[in-house]
Amino acid sequence: MKILHITKEIYPTNKTGLGVSSYFHKKILKEKGNNYKLVTSKSFFGNSYDKSFYRLLPRSRMYNLRAKKIIKNFNPDLVIVESLQTFISEIFIYSAQNLRIKTCLFSHGVSIFPYSMKLSYFLRFIIWIPYMFFMYLILRKLDYFFTFSTKFENFRNIDLLFVKYFSKSKIIKYFNTSRFEKYRNYKFKQNDNKILLNIGYVDHIKCQMKFVNLANQLKNLNIKFVICYTNYNYNYLSKVKKFIKKKNIKNVIFIKGTKKNIISSLKKCNYLISTSITEVFPVTIIEALSLGKSSISFNLGNINANKFIFKCSNLNEMKNKIIHLIKKKNETKKIRDYYKKNFSFLTLKKIIQKNIQI
Repeated sequence: MKILHITKEIYPTNKTGLGVSSYFHKKILKEKGNNYKLVTSKSFFGNSYDKSFYRLLPRSRMYNLRAKKIIKNFNPDLVIVESLQTFISEIFIYSAQNLRIKTCLFSHGVSIFPYSMKLSYFLRFIIWIPYMFFMYLILRKLDYFFTFSTKFENFRNIDLLFVKYFSKSKIIKYFNTSRFEKYRNYKFKQNDNKILLNIGYVDHIKCQMKFVNLANQLKNLNIKFVICYTNYNYNYLSKVKKFIKKKNIKNVIFIKGTKKNIISSLKKCNYLISTSITEVFPVTIIEALSLGKSSISFNLGNINANKFIFKCSNLNEMKNKIIHLIKKKNETKKIRDYYKKNFSFLTLKKIIQKNIQI
């Protein structure tokens, strides 16, 4: 089968959840012996690849013609796109549908509705309201829709709701895999350190300020709070560091997130802590599971339906859950052994066998 694969980001150039997911989907599609071609935002938009959706919109006619030319030249049987709200996804779905070529979307959720009661999030919501009509137009003609859950969990999954009610698309449940499967049996020295780990780009969405707040509240428990990051928002990171200095917090450590550092940090930590204010299902949690580590997270997105994660409604509940788990060494060891034993399904081979059914 000839497959044209479209994504805004790809690992290792983009060390993000979308980038890692796209990388593995690329690997899987090639493994299946398909005639494969990849198009990324950087290769398609050139110097404009990092511009926002609405800044690219005025030139949509030109980009539509460019996408049609790529599709016609390659003449694929199927066009696969990663995530919506990337502009490149919408352009290629729309162009492929006009050329009567089958389309497939790997859903990563959409970020339209407010994350919280902050005014800035409501203003952002107003800006994205018109997009929902365009999303309806392209999803109603979609052929395949891959999703973490076939159950509507919250408004991050609004694309699933559109597909269910307005489309005849085939809905397929899938699960991402981990970059670190080959390190599953990696030996490391166990010690008595209590380490909680937060992985991800530093900004208001991943909300490391809440992680640092936990460090401040639990400073008497001799716990190390490690923030492992690849990218960051300069103003937000400065705000976090000012708070640390103001409160004289000594138990927070920042680590630059290379692949080696992330593996090492995951192996040494007791739990991965996710403080994001919005999620579908983080790749970092999948990577933690693959290395035998559980996570403590806010009750968001598809995390809500996953019984293998410790879920919390608010920061105080998360603090109490950490205190409970970190003090019970035997319970922590049982949890770690359980995850090591039961998460072999996260290997790439199993993902290929079970989830790619086109």
